[in-house]
Amino acid sequence: MVNAPSQDNEIVLAIRGDGDFTKAIQNLTAPTKVLVDGGYGMFETVLQDQQPDHLLMITGGIGVTPLLSVMVAHPEIPTTVFHGATTEAALIYGDRFEKWSQEREQFKVHRKIGPFEEKEILSSLPNDLTGLTVLVSGPPAMARYWMKNLQKNGVPKGQIFYEEFGW
Repeated sequence: MVNAPSQDNEIVLAIRGDGDFTKAIQNLTAPTKVLVDGGYGMFETVLQDQQPDHLLMITGGIGVTPLLSVMVAHPEIPTTVFHGATTEAALIYGDRFEKWSQEREQFKVHRKIGPFEEKEILSSLPNDLTGLTVLVSGPPAMARYWMKNLQKNGVPKGQIFYEEFGW
């Protein structure tokens, strides 16, 4: 699910067409009954607890999906997104990111094929880290790397949150 919890009566899904079900779902017709189970993400709860002054999001590939609802629900929080992927096709939601970058003065997005260098992300950190919350979503190896490096560079462990999301 990629829409914000506050969007009543609507569920927006991100579906990658790799498997039998994901290919078949496009043929569903109204009024087909479906059972929706999930999402199981924690990021919204994290934001309620942390009350951040700034968000840093680091994501890889399809891992951007659980962060979209946060971006939709919290346009008031200054946000910097780093979205890397292995292919151009995996850099999904480019149009949405471009629109938000134009509409929101405090929304910055960096997208590229391949990994981000340490200096690219570290240079985006605010001078005062006390109000920063970091959300990491994507492959486990990417997440471990960034969680370790952010802590090494002064971001407290209690301000970094990871949600595994990938196939």
